[in-house]
Amino acid sequence: FTTIIYTSFGFNGRSQMMLKSSDALFMGPGYVESVNEFLFGVENGLPIGILEGDWKLDEAIRDIVGNKKKDVEMVFGKNAEELATKILS
Repeated sequence: FTTIIYTSFGFNGRSQMMLKSSDALFMGPGYVESVNEFLFGVENGLPIGILEGDWKLDEAIRDIVGNKKKDVEMVFGKNAEELATKILS
């Protein structure tokens, strides 16, 4: 982060402000809150990189977008550096 803004908007407000000012969304291990951020990223057309691993979030996202009707730029990968290269190129 280059700037920290204290919004007092709670979790949803923080996520919306953070993602509205982002060029891409990268996801690793996370919880239910991460699904909220993922969906916000999809709705705002952000390119999304999803790190695959021992956690369940990557599998849950595959299930969510299995029958997607939106055009989403999404990349899955097991190596964070390669994932960043793919999504930012």
